[in-house]
Amino acid sequence: MDELVTLFLLVVFLVFLGVIGGWVAFFRTKDLRQRVSYLEAELQKLTQITKQPVIKPAQQRPLVDTAQNTDQALANKEVEPASNEAPREDTRPAYDHWQPSSPQQAKGSTNAGAASDRAQHITSQQASAFFKHLKQNWLTWVGGLCVGLSGIFLVKYSIDQGLLGPEARIALAIFMGISFHGLAFWLKGRLNFNSDAVAALAGGASITLYAAILAALHLYNLFSPTLVFILLACISIGTMLLALVYGPVLAAIGILGAYIVPILVNTGSNNVAGALIYSAIITLSAFALFRYVFRRWLWVGVILASTAWWLIAYNESVSLSILLSYLIVMGYSVLAIRTGNWALNQHDTLPNSRTIWHALYRQYKRLAPDEIYTNGVLALLTLAWLTVGMQHTLSTADKIIAMAFFGLLFFICKQRPSVAFLPLLAITGFTLVAALGYWSPDYVRLLPQATIAQLLIGISIISALGAYWNLIQTRFQGYWSALATLTPVVMMSLAYLRLEGFANDWQWATAALILAIFYSALAKQLVKVRWSDLMVVSVLLAAHFAYSLAAVILLSDAHLTLALSIQLISLCYLNNRYPIPVLVPCVKLLVIGIVLRLTLNPYLPNYALTPHWPIWVFGGPFICSVLAWRLLPSSNQLQGWLQGASLHLLALTVIAETRYLIYGGDVFHLDFTQREAAINTLIWGSLGLVYWYRSTLSGSLIRLYQIAASTLLIGALANYLFGSVLAFNPLFHKSTWLTDTPIFNTLLLMYLLPTILLVLAYFTLPKRLSKVLLGLVAASSFLLINLEIRHLWHGAAMLISDGTEQGELYTYSMVWLGISIAILALAIQVKSALIYRAGMLVLMCVVAKIFLIDMSGLSGLLRVTSFLGLGLCLLGIALLHQKIGFGSNTAQPRETE
Repeated sequence: MDELVTLFLLVVFLVFLGVIGGWVAFFRTKDLRQRVSYLEAELQKLTQITKQPVIKPAQQRPLVDTAQNTDQALANKEVEPASNEAPREDTRPAYDHWQPSSPQQAKGSTNAGAASDRAQHITSQQASAFFKHLKQNWLTWVGGLCVGLSGIFLVKYSIDQGLLGPEARIALAIFMGISFHGLAFWLKGRLNFNSDAVAALAGGASITLYAAILAALHLYNLFSPTLVFILLACISIGTMLLALVYGPVLAAIGILGAYIVPILVNTGSNNVAGALIYSAIITLSAFALFRYVFRRWLWVGVILASTAWWLIAYNESVSLSILLSYLIVMGYSVLAIRTGNWALNQHDTLPNSRTIWHALYRQYKRLAPDEIYTNGVLALLTLAWLTVGMQHTLSTADKIIAMAFFGLLFFICKQRPSVAFLPLLAITGFTLVAALGYWSPDYVRLLPQATIAQLLIGISIISALGAYWNLIQTRFQGYWSALATLTPVVMMSLAYLRLEGFANDWQWATAALILAIFYSALAKQLVKVRWSDLMVVSVLLAAHFAYSLAAVILLSDAHLTLALSIQLISLCYLNNRYPIPVLVPCVKLLVIGIVLRLTLNPYLPNYALTPHWPIWVFGGPFICSVLAWRLLPSSNQLQGWLQGASLHLLALTVIAETRYLIYGGDVFHLDFTQREAAINTLIWGSLGLVYWYRSTLSGSLIRLYQIAASTLLIGALANYLFGSVLAFNPLFHKSTWLTDTPIFNTLLLMYLLPTILLVLAYFTLPKRLSKVLLGLVAASSFLLINLEIRHLWHGAAMLISDGTEQGELYTYSMVWLGISIAILALAIQVKSALIYRAGMLVLMCVVAKIFLIDMSGLSGLLRVTSFLGLGLCLLGIALLHQKIGFGSNTAQPRETE
């Protein structure tokens, strides 16, 4: 067995010597080829000089000057090589090792310079240049990676085969790594250009050293964790320093490749926490490298690799304190190491703007891509912090580090205002996670109630203090004051949802009211000390939210709607005193909530059926809306919103109370009958007109309101024509809903109110529809009058099949005659030919009805007399038509719409 081991070591050593010899021969041959190319270029240049034409005597200067110029030219020739040729070996230029590494590219490096190339690293061309370089030098990258893997697999093979002892295995791997580094350094000194192959060899050497140290810890426990930590840090720092010499290939293979070493040397010990600490060391080293030379693709690779290790650790249930500490290390690395801002005391400023969101938008438009990426990483770390709310348990260290991380967000915002959104992102995300744990406990781990209470209290205190600190140190006081005052209210809401059995509803409501009173007193003090109006309004808005929370906890259904509606008055009063833009969306959101809550009955709330409850359920918010509207000046844009809401609430009040009276208190009775058709026409038509009127007051939602109004009005008209006029017409449909009361009966609800809606539509809708609407008004009115006459003679039994009495026919004739006379009088008064023609048509119909229908039972001389009277009446109407002035021989009056 010993002979086999000796033979194996001898073979390995010979292979190692062969590899070294191959590398030396390869680069020596490459160096000789370059020297031959250089000599050929020199020879070609000298040949061109000898072929230059001789200067004519007339153009020559005196002999002394010519000799001097010749000597000077020869001196320059000896000192300065041609600009398009490679420099001599003894005047080798200082290379930028982070540039492309072929000899042809190295020729122009002295002309371009490293500074100009580094200034262009933020351009979009760098990605394409990187992939082009990768395509051209893929063999170099693969070779370096294979060298590193050879060291790792050597350790693995020796373990699997039982060759050598633990100490010898680790020593052999370390020897290989150091030898490869020495070979790379020797080759670097021998070459006259920057070689990616040499950098790849050095990268493979670093990976080998990483594997050896990790194997010594995880496999054999040869070194203590402290010593391994120091050794890994030294290797990382050494690799970082060598990357400055060898270029990005070493950085990619050595640093990014180091992230996969724990996976390749996996012993099954499941020590993910140690691997996460190892990843943190690599990350710190990488960001230290970025301080001197930055490559975006390498920066992105480090971020992705470090994030991947954090996700692996989280999936393996590593302690939350370690996970959060890792996030803090990553955040500090991103902010401090690369820029040298170790104390994080370098400030930037946001541009002047009316709101912090507009300022952030303008800031991000002018930020460099790298700064945007940095802010994106900070936002990603903030989202990772939300895993605090997804745990089963939290230790004391977990809670302390979690709150420290949250507090650091406010500190970062003070130094870097372009990430001022981070605290809001953290609070909003934590709120969503906590709420999701309430509604879907199967998908989110639930913390004990005591732990949740501690977190909520800690977030509230830190938010208040951190926001106040930023408030007095930075601009945009409204944002920070709102964050300081609203966060405790939000956390109290979460406590009410998550802390079951902690307190009764009235105790939670009392606490919320106390908080509202405290905020109101604080606002009063701020007014006394003359703080800004924006801060006062922020505190008062927080008081309103606390009041709303108390109302939600303590009240329900109609009482809650009324309690929320009262805030319209106070908010409009604030808007009248402090004309601050943030109040406008608050009032609008409250109006939308109230209108939706009342419109979607009974789908949202379930109101108790108390006597005449529609009057105070719908009428109470209507009164609050009117009072709030009256508080505002006519120039305020909220007036349009409140006017539209008032009209909507008034329509809902009337409709709800009408249904209450019709159905005996059952407002939500669903049965498509004669009554239901009439009520639907009234509801849809009223709301359609309200929305159309609202569209004339809206500045941005005109099209939306018009679409809603058109849909409702078309539905109301279709319901009226096909429902009330055709399907449920009492002339053709026997109805038990009609009463025997003359005039004032349900026919008014079925036909009079829709006619009134048509009249309102005539004055509200566009003028191009006026003729159609006027015709509908006339037809609906005519139908209503005839149905009322029929009802006078027959009562509720109005079926046309029951026949018509002679007195009823005379009644129709007299009423129609009166209508025609009224129409003619109106036409003469307004001088409208259209109305006049309509009146004459009705009059002729009346006359024809009288003689053809009313007197149809006459015979003999009476029939002759009736037709004679018909002819004379028609002639009299024609004479009246000419005398009034509407004949063909006179000027026609103007048409009126």
